[in-house]
Parts: sequence; structure tokens; C-alpha cells
Amino acid sequence: MSPVVTLQPSNIQFSKPIQITMPTPIYSGSSSSDLQTSLRLLSSVPKEAKGSGTRSSDWEDITDSTPLTVMNECASFTTRQAARYIVEFVVSIVCV
Repeated sequence: MSPVVTLQPSNIQFSKPIQITMPTPIYSGSSSSDLQTSLRLLSSVPKEAKGSGTRSSDWEDITDSTPLTVMNECASFTTRQAARYIVEFVVSIVCV
């Protein structure tokens, strides 16, 4: 996993998209041809829990809606939402 990047306060939206660049995780697993790796971009926006006064947050995969550009071991994307972001490797087994 990459480091978690946090933009605060989390309840704001920027008037213009901002670009975030963060290091990609390093995959050190098997290089077998039946494994396929991909990077996924996850976002977490804290939400107030009803009546408890505490904040909870769930991580959501936003890769399909937020283009992720990878260059020189860094991943970049644009957003208008202040939130927590992380890039992670997903390893899939390719069945033939």
C-alpha cells in the first residue's frame, strides 16, 4: 500500500480540481504469468455517525471514476473532494 494522503478539512470541495501525486506501492510478490496486478485508488470521506457525535469512514474504490496516471513509481489523479486517499495493489489469478 501507498502512504495515506489526507486532505482536510474533509467536509469541503475545492472550486477547481487539484492534482495529487503519491508514491505507488512496490509489488514484491511472484512474477508468475498467471498473476495479474493492478493499482486501485481508494477514498475515504469521514461521516458523522447518527446521534453518536463520532465520525466513521468507509474506504471506497474510486478507480473507475477517477483516472489514475502512473509514471516513475508515482500515481497521480485529480479531485475536488477533500478526503483520505490511498493506492493499493490488487493481485488477481488469471484463469485460462
